[in-house]
Amino acid sequence: MSDSDDDFENDAWEYLDKVKNALNGLFEVLNVALEPENILYKCGVDNLEALRKGLIELLMKDFNSLELQDTLRKIEFNVKKSLFFEPPKKNKFDEKKDEEKTI
Repeated sequence: MSDSDDDFENDAWEYLDKVKNALNGLFEVLNVALEPENILYKCGVDNLEALRKGLIELLMKDFNSLELQDTLRKIEFNVKKSLFFEPPKKNKFDEKKDEEKTI
C-alpha cells in the first residue's frame, strides 16, 4: 500500500469517528431533553439508529468516488430541504379532511 492509500484510509477512519461522535452527541441531547418514555425520544432514537445503519450500509457498498459523492450530495440536499424550507403544501383533499376534523 502506498503512502497516499494509507492517508486516504486514515482520513476515512477520522470521518467515520466524526460521524459516530455526532450521532452520540445527538443521542445525548435526546437524553437530556426528553424522558425515555416520551414518544419523541423513542422516535429520535429510532431515527438515529436508522441513520447509523444506513451509513454503515452505504460504506459497505462498493461505490466509486463519484457515485459516493453524488449520493452524499443528494442526501445532504434532502436533509437541508426538509430542515430549512417550508413543508409541502397540503392538497385540497388533505385540507378537506382537516376541516372535517374541526367540525
